[in-house]
Amino acid sequence: MKIHSQKKVHKSFQELPQPEQWTAIIPAAGRGSRLGYDKPKILYPIAGRPILDWLIDLLEPTCQRMVFILSPHGAPEVEPFLKRRVPRRYAIVIQPEPRGMADAIYQAVPKLRTPFTLIIWGDQVAIRPKTIRSLMKIQQFIPTAMLSMPAVKREEPYVHYQTDSDKRLVRILERREGAIMPAVGESDCGLFAFNTKRLQEIFALEIHKGISYSQATKEWNFLPMLPQFETGEESVNWLRLNSLEETIGVNNKEEAAILEAYLRRQLE
Repeated sequence: MKIHSQKKVHKSFQELPQPEQWTAIIPAAGRGSRLGYDKPKILYPIAGRPILDWLIDLLEPTCQRMVFILSPHGAPEVEPFLKRRVPRRYAIVIQPEPRGMADAIYQAVPKLRTPFTLIIWGDQVAIRPKTIRSLMKIQQFIPTAMLSMPAVKREEPYVHYQTDSDKRLVRILERREGAIMPAVGESDCGLFAFNTKRLQEIFALEIHKGISYSQATKEWNFLPMLPQFETGEESVNWLRLNSLEETIGVNNKEEAAILEAYLRRQLE
């Protein structure tokens, strides 16, 4: 695993990412129950605009096509918005039941036609355009890159990416799974860039050997699959972030208020 800074990425890769080479997957099948919202969470308003609006602003300049994973009940509510904002540039796949993030992404894998895939959780509104561009440059212009993701050091992490003495990614610890967490850990921000062929191979292998369901949640989780992208030098790459706000998802009203204040400051 190699760690890059945004400054070094810009010096090393002068070309811009090529949108026609990229498809974005946006898992967004959840409802806004914990926010007191009775519609799909991706439509919840932050700073006066739906989460979906913020996400499209991030993805439209960099990804030619977007695949949204929605629930059977959420799709009819979300699609009219997509038709207005990104006609002919989106696809919808349905996750019939909430069976985990890997299950959601697996529904979208057959829709992938581009060499590179960007996955962003459907509530990550605070990621900066610069972060997305820098990450895509790493993935697109390092020939051996299979997986690239932003990472930030944080206290009391909910997720921690564990590496061995050779800095290879070996395990992902998750608080919700009952793992013993370090005081300070390496966390992601719900944004990942992949070599599409390798992503498809990993899912095929998972299906072939039998899906590993979480003991705690009984779901098919995605993060435990990530160490399989380690295939050699610079196959897994990190983009070092300094902003904790970019890691926050909209899971409750407190987080929504924090992100609303953060986004309003960015617009001033």
